[in-house]
Amino acid sequence: MDNILVLTNFQKYTYDALHYGIFLAHKTKAKLHILDSSNDLSSEKQERSLIHFLKDRSDQSLKVYWEEAAPLFKEYDLSKIELMYYPQSDFDVDQITESAEFSEMDLIVLSTKEKFDLSNLIFRSKLTRLIEKAKQPILAIPPNADFHKIESIEYATDLEDHQLTSIEYAYDLSMDLDVSFNFIHVKLEETRSYDSNKNKFKLMAGEILGTDEFGFQENQNDSVLQGLQDHLANSAGQLLILRKNFKKGLEKYLTINIAGKMCFSAERPILVCSDEQ
Repeated sequence: MDNILVLTNFQKYTYDALHYGIFLAHKTKAKLHILDSSNDLSSEKQERSLIHFLKDRSDQSLKVYWEEAAPLFKEYDLSKIELMYYPQSDFDVDQITESAEFSEMDLIVLSTKEKFDLSNLIFRSKLTRLIEKAKQPILAIPPNADFHKIESIEYATDLEDHQLTSIEYAYDLSMDLDVSFNFIHVKLEETRSYDSNKNKFKLMAGEILGTDEFGFQENQNDSVLQGLQDHLANSAGQLLILRKNFKKGLEKYLTINIAGKMCFSAERPILVCSDEQ
């Protein structure tokens, strides 16, 4: 991972996205790109070390953020994290995706928020479009997902063989972060072929990853969405990876809908990727 883009306006609900961006940039030695949509276009594009950016800016909102973030990263050498800062007037999906592709971003990080009014419906629509359109993985931090250092990566699987590239991406990320890697499968019903399909999938995954050192957890539930939410509620430090667009027609959009709902309702960060990764 070379370039990480964090979308923020330096309001408190975006703090956790900034936290995760810093954490991942430190762990992977990636360059951190911050796109600030606070409408303060008096700021200029900057390239410098993260620590100098955080300490030298005179913005009150940035000072407040740094007061909260400094204790979390006191053991990190933030002077080694390269930073690019961009001011932007709005959360524009087309502009973000074009900029991310042009700048060769490897990951887009953002916080989601809940407001029970029209503005939240508009924001949800923009996030869904971003998930659909972006070629990069999207790391969404739901409102109830407080920052925790990532300790394990959980890959949600339906036991089909169309997930091979994204599985390899997820496993490589776990190696970069030096954390455990597990599969999670929500079992909706018991079938005669279930055990056979599960064993076939585990064998296939082992061949792709070149190892059988991964966990496999099952969660019995009537709903995939509820099963994933229940799984994430068990412990902190999990990063759930969901694959998008692995069905055709109506099922494709149902899959995106699950990812979109998890991006707003889960208690842990959600990384949405595709087989283009």
